[in-house]
Amino acid sequence: EPHKLVQSVQSVQSEPTPPAPPAPKTELGALALVGAVLIFSSNGAVYKLMYANDSEMFSACNVLCGASLIGLCTLVPIFCKQLTYANVSVISRTQCIALLVGTLCYSVLGPLFYLMALQTITVASAAILSRLESLEFLALAICFMGETVSCRVRANALLTFLGIAAALLSPPLFGRPLEFSGGVALMVISGVFFSTSLLITKKYLAEIPTGILACFRVGVGTIIYHVTVLVREDLPGTRFLFTLNYWRQVWWYGLLYVTLGQAVWLFALANATPKTISVGTTTLFVLMLIWAMVLLDSFPTGAQWAGSAFIGTSIVSSIALAVKEGGRTDKDVADDEEGGGYVALHQEDGMAPRMSHDAEVRGA
Repeated sequence: EPHKLVQSVQSVQSEPTPPAPPAPKTELGALALVGAVLIFSSNGAVYKLMYANDSEMFSACNVLCGASLIGLCTLVPIFCKQLTYANVSVISRTQCIALLVGTLCYSVLGPLFYLMALQTITVASAAILSRLESLEFLALAICFMGETVSCRVRANALLTFLGIAAALLSPPLFGRPLEFSGGVALMVISGVFFSTSLLITKKYLAEIPTGILACFRVGVGTIIYHVTVLVREDLPGTRFLFTLNYWRQVWWYGLLYVTLGQAVWLFALANATPKTISVGTTTLFVLMLIWAMVLLDSFPTGAQWAGSAFIGTSIVSSIALAVKEGGRTDKDVADDEEGGGYVALHQEDGMAPRMSHDAEVRGA
């Protein structure tokens, strides 16, 4: 009837309009990104210092045991609002399998091989070899996610590959022998695990709340490392785990590189602009070299400087592309093959899609 239709229209019009989501704190996000980049880039040099001080106490397994436990105890209170049965119950069986496999790659095998590699190679070598991760993920994204890649992205990838090849193959030109140690192999394997984890996260886990993802990863790593220590009591340095002296010297590492690092990184993902994140993450390579020179008095060799020149050119090109695309709309970038290829290559963290819409983390 007409009067009922009028009442229905009036009731719809009288319904309160939902409040608009709060605007991202872009300045604070950029500041958090600076902190995250400084923290993550210093990890290699800081671990080298710890390992040089006491190689048994600060073995890779020992450090990951302590850091994971400290991280778990501090991350759970931060993300307690997301750790609910309602959020866990909607995770599918496929996502559970992907979460477990991705966690083994990201929180167990990847960091273990990375720290083991740092025990025998320089931070400069680690920084150069870590650039392989972007190439590995680009290949995986093309093969398994159907990503399109522009000529500019291919050129940047080629420059990165040439830089890595120059650093590895040109030492004889500078009067030094070729170095293909076990540390180099461990670093490459570590990159494969991290790239695989990123692919799994982007493909299957983008809808899982960040708190569940972060706490599950750190929790599984904590369990596996501690079980390994309890089962393999013959591992070097295991006895230190049961001493107060060890925990006095490792608590800050877990607090800085697990808790604070993840907290400021996730806050940056939620609030900084994509252009700022892209530009910030590309500086990790340069900062790793600077941290090594400042903390360890360790400078790249001639071959590594030559390789770094190629990689640096690729980084400058990537930053220029990020700045160019920064003023365009999301639709323009999505419609442009070049934009899609760039985002696939440079969005460094698989939690970004979830974080960009997570109001709870913004509030935290």
